[in-house]
Amino acid sequence: MTQLSLNGTRSIAAPAERVWARMLDLRTLAGSSRAVESIEEVGPQHFRVHIAVGLGFFKLRTPIDVTLTDLIEPKSGTLTATGDAMGTHVDARTTFTIAPEGAGVRLDWAATGEATGKLAGLVGPGLEGTLRRLTEEFWDGFATQVAAGD
Repeated sequence: MTQLSLNGTRSIAAPAERVWARMLDLRTLAGSSRAVESIEEVGPQHFRVHIAVGLGFFKLRTPIDVTLTDLIEPKSGTLTATGDAMGTHVDARTTFTIAPEGAGVRLDWAATGEATGKLAGLVGPGLEGTLRRLTEEFWDGFATQVAAGD
């Protein structure tokens, strides 16, 4: 089993309403990480993200089900993600808050997750590093897109 716990803050030069709208926008979410190959809406605040992640010498392609819950507009919410690939199950939960800061907002997030199964046992620390990198990359990409108004 591989467990992950991390958090971060991003300052975004955009109003809270834009940040909130982009948090619910599939195009913005898909463009926030280069690991995302495609994204499709499954239902209200529920979507399937198809990712490709490099792990050592191979690339893992898998769908991840993502759900937005506990939404308090335009202040906070929770992203939950689950997926299965190559005998491994991944569960992740990220909470986020949006608060005014200067001319923009401060986006605080905290993520926890675990991967269990064959792949988690084989690549262990490498999987943790990859998940950490993907999480940081997502929030960096999200902040950049929202600030640019894309």
